[in-house]
Amino acid sequence: MSKPFFEVFPTLKAGEDICNMFEGAQVLKVTTNSDRTFLRVHIVSRHLIQKTLVYEMEHLIKNQLFGRSASSYVKSMSCPDSTRQRM
Repeated sequence: MSKPFFEVFPTLKAGEDICNMFEGAQVLKVTTNSDRTFLRVHIVSRHLIQKTLVYEMEHLIKNQLFGRSASSYVKSMSCPDSTRQRM
């Protein structure tokens, strides 16, 4: 079962351009390690999201949800094989 991105992260504050790109994204799964120092967010979107915006969203999640703790790391935005470009 998936949920809208900003329903999973309701307190996350981001710029209008990045919000527009992630507005249609659905979160499939959120996983973390036992120490809660690593977070992985699996999303799916009907449109492609630029890699720079994905990295910016990772940075926002890390800073706003984990604070400035150096031990936390966010790795996110896995995509299903069907949405990857084939070469």
